Amino acid sequence: MSDIYIDVDTAIAVPVNVLPLIDDTDFKTIEDSIVYNAAGMDLVWNFVTSAGVQTQTAVTPTTAGVHDWTNVTNGMYKIEIPLSAGTINNDAEGYGWFTGVITGVLPFRGPVMTFRAASLNDQLVDSADTDNHPSTQGQVNGIGAASGGTLPFQNEGDNVDAPLKSVTFVGVETSGTNTSVNFDDGVYHNIDDTGNAIDIVYQIDVGGGRTATEVVWKGYLQGGNDAITLQVYNGSTWDTLKTISGKSGSTNDTISEALFGSHTGSGADLGKVFVRLQCTAQSNPSLYTDQLYVSAVNIGQSVGYANGSIWIDTNNGVAGTEAFVNGVADNPTDSIADALTIKASVGIPDIHLFNGSSITLAANMENESLFGDHWTLALGGQACGGLYCEGASVSGIATSSGDEMHFEGCDFATATVEQAHWDKCGFTGTVTMNTTDDYDLHGCYSKGAAVPVFTKTPGQTINFETHDWAGDITISGLELGDVVELGGAFRTVTLNGADATVHIHGHYETCTNNLTGSPTLEVDGAIKYGDVADILVDTSTTIPASISGLNDISTAQVNTEVDTALTDYDGPTRTEATSDKDEIITQVNANETKIDTIDTNVDAILVDTGTTLPASIAALPTATEITADMDANSTQLAALIVDTGTDIPALIAALNDLSAAQVNAEVVDVIDTDTSVEVTQPPAATSSLRARIGWLFALARNKMTQTASTATLRNDDDNGSIATSTDSDDGTTATRGEWIP
Repeated sequence: MSDIYIDVDTAIAVPVNVLPLIDDTDFKTIEDSIVYNAAGMDLVWNFVTSAGVQTQTAVTPTTAGVHDWTNVTNGMYKIEIPLSAGTINNDAEGYGWFTGVITGVLPFRGPVMTFRAASLNDQLVDSADTDNHPSTQGQVNGIGAASGGTLPFQNEGDNVDAPLKSVTFVGVETSGTNTSVNFDDGVYHNIDDTGNAIDIVYQIDVGGGRTATEVVWKGYLQGGNDAITLQVYNGSTWDTLKTISGKSGSTNDTISEALFGSHTGSGADLGKVFVRLQCTAQSNPSLYTDQLYVSAVNIGQSVGYANGSIWIDTNNGVAGTEAFVNGVADNPTDSIADALTIKASVGIPDIHLFNGSSITLAANMENESLFGDHWTLALGGQACGGLYCEGASVSGIATSSGDEMHFEGCDFATATVEQAHWDKCGFTGTVTMNTTDDYDLHGCYSKGAAVPVFTKTPGQTINFETHDWAGDITISGLELGDVVELGGAFRTVTLNGADATVHIHGHYETCTNNLTGSPTLEVDGAIKYGDVADILVDTSTTIPASISGLNDISTAQVNTEVDTALTDYDGPTRTEATSDKDEIITQVNANETKIDTIDTNVDAILVDTGTTLPASIAALPTATEITADMDANSTQLAALIVDTGTDIPALIAALNDLSAAQVNAEVVDVIDTDTSVEVTQPPAATSSLRARIGWLFALARNKMTQTASTATLRNDDDNGSIATSTDSDDGTTATRGEWIP
């Protein structure tokens, strides 16, 4: 908000600071001697246009220049801004202020100044009140008010063509029409007599919010011996206000008479004033009316269009479409048709229904807003896209051209809608969803004992969602492509149709799925009340009983049982363990020797089968050679017989006779010196003794880890696992599984 209003387009001097400049050391001493070129002076002009364009310009103060700096005293300073030729100029409307810093001075800001036309400042600030400007609030309020001046109103018709207030026109319209009486311009509405009589009625409408205070007639009655009366209707009869005498001349007479409250019509005649000029049994009178008008004041008694709404009361309202008269909160109209007419006239957006009112739509209601409570709405087959409706009991059919209709706090019986949204609504009947659209319900419920049914027009694909629903619901007519999301607390859910996709969230008591075909019904996200009841039973009876039946074992009892188990365990003695170990080692060494022998023999067999045997077969002798050899062998056999009887026994006798000590020494060497490769996995069930002994050795020597379910045998370097075993304990039997690689 501006602090100062400055004339634009003129050279000026404006304040630099809005508060005294203060020392930045003690924060209280006023700096009253700052010069234009003070050390550290950094002055910036900030300017914003009404369009929001903001600029900043550095300004260097001068002395005897275009931006002269002046000490106003008491720490206040000002600077000149020229109309032109300066770093900044006073040549544009907008809003400006200075900011700056000076060595030894706290940062400062100047007042926000509005730069505007001098004529505005003259009218709004500088000049005294005159008849031309500025108008006072009292003068404005007095326009058309009872406490202020009156407003004149012209006539808007007469009874020449049709009776007014049951008065039929008498006379002859010689010149002019009723419009001729609107101005004092010498153009007359001239009525000659019929049978020496004249009877004409003029109608003037001052508006329902006003009361007529005066009637003015200008004209004359031609006929020196004639007379005519000026009358005004009082709601039931005619009041004679003046008798106008005839004359032979043609100058205007001016008749001004006061009017009373009864002379301004009400009800169907709201705001209307009827003025009558009548005479009978005269001598050829001729009436000339130059001007006729009625003055009226604003009675100022209506509360108006409260809450920005046109008001309807179909029980006690008054028909009419007079702007600012009908449809106000203290004079509601009685129909939606009149309300829409008034709404279009005054441009007010909403319509409010009195409690107990009842309307049937008979026109397009798209993008309208209807407010109220405990009233009745029949949709009447009208277009209601974008309609907002509050607090009604709704029935009937509504269509939409594409916008969502919104109902809040309403009750629904039987209705057909398109693309709808409901908030906090109650349902008792059948609601038909008529088009392929989204249908959303928030905080809605089934009302009373009735089970509401939501169905759809066949062939239309819907997305139907409830959020925080309470009570029962039935959804019928579902088809392939329909998607239903049900959230809330359901007593019963019934699904009818085929092939749809339905998801239930929240809570439900029973779900009756009558969907045929291949529907999808998802209830994983929901809680069934029966399940909850069972859980409650368990938590209050079964589970507490089970807990009570558990042994309440103390720490001391557990410790005693462990001590007993340790005492009962009969483990091997050190001597027994050592003996078992030595036996294992002996068997391992013995088997190792046998394995070495077998290995040597196998190698020899492999050599024979690959080379020796084939060569030998190839070198077999012929039959002749065999015969010759047999002959030769016979001779040699005889010699062998001699040898077996004499030479061989001698050779056997000469063999070494090994002692038990020598054999024992060799066995000790195998046990103490020879080594075996570390096992890498459990041996097979049919493995050799050597493999089995190696496995037992690893079990006895190597590191073993144990988790709740797995035992692991580590290798010698503890950088890998040889085997694992899965362990379990069901409280009765502890089971160690087979070792696996």
